[in-house]
Amino acid sequence: MIPASYFLTGALIAAAAVNAVEPSLDKSLEATVAALDGQVFDAFNHCSDPRQLDAHARYFTEDIEFYHDSGGVTWNRDDMLANTRENVCGKFRRELVAGTLKVFPVKNFGAIAQGSHRFCQLDSGNCEGLADFTMTWREKNGAWQITRVLSYGHRAASKGRAEPKAAPAFDEALAGRLGADARGMRSYILVILKSGPKKMPDGDARKAMFAGHFANIERLAADGKLVMAGPFADSAVGWRGLFLLATTDLGEARRLTATDPVIVSGEMVAEYHPWYGSAAAMQIPEIHKVITPPDA
Repeated sequence: MIPASYFLTGALIAAAAVNAVEPSLDKSLEATVAALDGQVFDAFNHCSDPRQLDAHARYFTEDIEFYHDSGGVTWNRDDMLANTRENVCGKFRRELVAGTLKVFPVKNFGAIAQGSHRFCQLDSGNCEGLADFTMTWREKNGAWQITRVLSYGHRAASKGRAEPKAAPAFDEALAGRLGADARGMRSYILVILKSGPKKMPDGDARKAMFAGHFANIERLAADGKLVMAGPFADSAVGWRGLFLLATTDLGEARRLTATDPVIVSGEMVAEYHPWYGSAAAMQIPEIHKVITPPDA
């Protein structure tokens, strides 16, 4: 029987190779744009008061371009405000969908803000409309204004596309416990086990060798040193299995595997490679325990 800790999660390895575009790590910029978003739409939500509509207007440049997938395009602030006055003021309020705002810096200009928002009827309170948005914010002499708006993907929140889920809150304590860096990643040692020069003949000695191999895996897992392990499905090329070790020290990685019977006997040889991947991998052993049936 293969022990519970002998497992492989290849998806994490593949995922680490993907270089996704990420929002700004500049928390001060994110906070600034989030505050601006709240201010401009607080005025928007009270625009039946002419003073609030004027306050809302000041957040847009005179040549603002507003692209609305169902309403068309307006090319200046006056026309945009006329549409707002006619279609929004006293009728709807806008709410940012929590956790959807992303901010991207634009060098020597300002920022791009993306997110989702819902629109709620003032008379009934029903929030049925949902849409996505992109806005460009320009900073000039300390003042911020919106130069372009794209509002698209308008749909009923209860039909068709599901409402975006709020991003999970950052858990600083968990990140620290897992050894995560600013991107939620960390370094490991990836051990590739390949066929060695001495194949152990079938029989009791071979069974004992693999029993010791599995026992060594259990020990490393219990000590918190083994993140995941598992065999390759096709060993025809000589690749037998892997360990992902929670260390960045090649010397320690060699010491942790040096007493494994398959290496001691020459049945397998180990290659050691520094590897950078999600710190979430550190939780695999605990998750694996709760998804493995007790009689497995």
